[in-house]
Amino acid sequence: MLISGQIGGDAEGHLAGSNLAEQTEAALDNVERLLLSLGSDLSRVVMLRIYLAEFARYEQQSVVEVLRRRFPVAPPAASWLIVRGLSEPEWLIAIEAEAVLPEPIAGESVCAPI
Repeated sequence: MLISGQIGGDAEGHLAGSNLAEQTEAALDNVERLLLSLGSDLSRVVMLRIYLAEFARYEQQSVVEVLRRRFPVAPPAASWLIVRGLSEPEWLIAIEAEAVLPEPIAGESVCAPI
């Protein structure tokens, strides 16, 4: 399962907070919510791509701390990219995830709800 860029906001587009740690938690909440809707969880994530806004680059330790809490055992591989900016100036981080889902039971849909 490929999960496209999740920002630190909710389904209505409201940011979880103005700092990087809060936005990182919210982005991972979004990834986790999607995986749970498919009968999976964060333990199935095998790769993260983390897009960090240039002006937040010196706050990377807060992202590391959140990742350590959310992935305490066997954390996924991660690529970090510093970008000039994201689509909205208040967005500090976007996270893409790849997860290996369990085999679906015959007749089950594997499509995520939109």
